Amino acid sequence: MSLGLATWNTMGYPDRARLQLETLKQDVIGLTECAGVHKHAGADLLVGDPPPKSDPAGVAAIHLSPRAQRMVINSGNKGSRLVWVRLSGLFTNLFIVCAYIPHKSRRQAPFQEDTLEKLQELLTYEPMKGDCVVVLGDLNSKLARNTARVTGRYCIHPRANKGGERLSEIMLANDLFAASTYFCPEKSAPLGQATYISKSGGTKPSQIDYVLVSRKWLSSIRSSKVVWAQTIARHLRRFDHGMIKAVLHLRIPAQKPKKSFPDRAWLCDKKNAPAFNEAYAQARTAEPADRVTLSQEFKGITCFLRSALKSVPSVTRSKSAKRTSSQRTLDLIAARASVLQGIKPGTDDF
Repeated sequence: MSLGLATWNTMGYPDRARLQLETLKQDVIGLTECAGVHKHAGADLLVGDPPPKSDPAGVAAIHLSPRAQRMVINSGNKGSRLVWVRLSGLFTNLFIVCAYIPHKSRRQAPFQEDTLEKLQELLTYEPMKGDCVVVLGDLNSKLARNTARVTGRYCIHPRANKGGERLSEIMLANDLFAASTYFCPEKSAPLGQATYISKSGGTKPSQIDYVLVSRKWLSSIRSSKVVWAQTIARHLRRFDHGMIKAVLHLRIPAQKPKKSFPDRAWLCDKKNAPAFNEAYAQARTAEPADRVTLSQEFKGITCFLRSALKSVPSVTRSKSAKRTSSQRTLDLIAARASVLQGIKPGTDDF
């Protein structure tokens, strides 16, 4: 099962942005900073609570394709900046969150720290056991490159800021990985994995939008890249936020059939030797004895033994959970340890 995922800070939600989303071949699109989106809410557009007057642009939404709409189990929100939906999957259900975290310089509520705590509460209580958790959105945090169990080598920031440190803690607590930092950007990508350009142009491009996924299902993310086509169509230039596109292809390891082998313990029992010899003799008499060379004779004997082995009960070998050592090996290890400890051979202590 493959799903197209995307996240985009739309800087408002005019009709032009809605038309752009409808032309995209993405199943789930996380939208942030989409003021005015509530009048378009429906089965294809999940939105949270109306934003407070002090935070009119603090709105998150999830746009669903017709295919994704048929997979919806339930949905909900936590305020206006956190929206979630649970989709039924072939191997596991998907718990997808669209989050719009306030920037660190905000001077009035909601603040970045409070919204991150709400995200932590949402990820703690809402997902069900076994769900593949996906977090999309503008997280307004800089994660550090190559952080164990958090980011990959293609994160553009060498160090995390304060919001990134808290976000990393949340990711570790919920076993999430920034999948959008795991893939090498294309050579044609103008800004690499950067997702944000300052409006004033006074700072370097940064990476503050992410696609987070449960580490258990990280290998199911087949690709991730930043595209600016929608932003250019909207503003006629690369401006503010780019869109992250990712492909999620859920898969599980193939179950290989277990091979059966002749039971060697049965062969070692002398009581069973006559039965095996009889099966070998029958196989030998069934074939004409027209072999001349030694290699032909050897090939015939091999065929007879294989036929006789079919009469031996078969067993299925399973991998041992723990590697074991023979008693002789254990005795040699103990003797070596005694020598290293200065104990003389032949003494009682040795």
